[in-house]
Amino acid sequence: MTLQDPFMRMKRDFPNKNVLEFLEQTKPNLFNDYARVDIRGILEEIDERRDKLPTTKEQLHNLSEVEIRANIREVELIQNAQKLIKQYEETRTKTLESIANGTANVTLIEEAPTDTRYQRTDKKMTENTEIRAFQKFITEGTRSLTEIEARSLNTTGAAAVIPTEIYQKLITSEKYSDLLRMATVFNAQHAGKMQIPVASDTAATWRTELAAGAEAEPTLTKLDLGVGFELMRLTQISAAAAASSAQEFTSLMLELLGSETIGTLEAAFVSGGGVTEPKGLDNLTWNAGNQVLTASAITPITAKDIADAMGKMSQKYLRNSVIICNVGMQFKIAQFLGTSEYIFNAADGASRFMGRPILVNENVADDTVYIVDPSQLYVRFSQPLTIEADRSAGFTSASIYLRSLCVVDAVWNPKAAVRVGLGA
Repeated sequence: MTLQDPFMRMKRDFPNKNVLEFLEQTKPNLFNDYARVDIRGILEEIDERRDKLPTTKEQLHNLSEVEIRANIREVELIQNAQKLIKQYEETRTKTLESIANGTANVTLIEEAPTDTRYQRTDKKMTENTEIRAFQKFITEGTRSLTEIEARSLNTTGAAAVIPTEIYQKLITSEKYSDLLRMATVFNAQHAGKMQIPVASDTAATWRTELAAGAEAEPTLTKLDLGVGFELMRLTQISAAAAASSAQEFTSLMLELLGSETIGTLEAAFVSGGGVTEPKGLDNLTWNAGNQVLTASAITPITAKDIADAMGKMSQKYLRNSVIICNVGMQFKIAQFLGTSEYIFNAADGASRFMGRPILVNENVADDTVYIVDPSQLYVRFSQPLTIEADRSAGFTSASIYLRSLCVVDAVWNPKAAVRVGLGA
């Protein structure tokens, strides 16, 4: 008979894996790894296992020499485990007594750390459910939604609010927005105007010790954000596109809404007239206090003109400012000369000017440069971006018509913007 591993029977008889690992341990720091093991339960299982071992003459007589040695080894393991448990109990009792007496050198943990291993998975599952419900709403309406999908879908009348994941990417991703991702955005779905207070610059003053000081009151003005303007876009998608996977559908909706709706809103930030759309930079009031013009209409804009315009901006806005121009003006900036050579190299072009990023926006007119603090662009969504689907309109072409709609208003803080242009 071959030599039997004494642990083979223990693996069979002990359902708790910790017991086997416990008995195999002989190190003094055993309980550092098993601080949460049920010691009483282990003792009960060890005692039960010990009672099953052959001890009578009749039982031992039927065993081979190899089996007897294996049983002796098993008994030694059990005795060693009992000894370790006793040492652990004694150490634990002394530690508890020292804690109670205030003499223990220990650190008490007031609150257990939060297990965050599954938070990302749960969040992802929630986002997928919301997107899948939104996709089914567009393709099939509400009749096929499960109870969980129906709860995850936010509807307003016959339309559905776009999923949070898509909305966040639209307003925060560089791919879909330049100004909107840096603006101050409010989702204020209530009637009436919002008023943004703006204080004038009030400098602190030095004074003599114990001398009375005069209070300087800043001049408060306000920016009004109304209920907003309706921004709508009609588009058409095929049935095959609507039946794509959730990830592909998300990309599809981002491309549609980003290029159509968000693109139109971005254009209004620059060229909006303020009547049927928000008032953009082109239609703010420009004067000598916030504008630099060249000597004539044929005199090009120079680096000094842009620097002079930056000097007209308050420091609290200048430190967060960006430069906005179209690609033609960006090319001209790239041709600016230093002492005897170009400031920018041809490979990289002009991406920053005096430390300020240059944003290319094709809605800016030629030979025009704006320096703005984008955080001082206030945008209010009175109605979130919603999608309504019409399957009957595209019945013969197996397509679905989508209508995206939101109610939005925007206003610039005029003190956080300066302009450079050509003279008369």
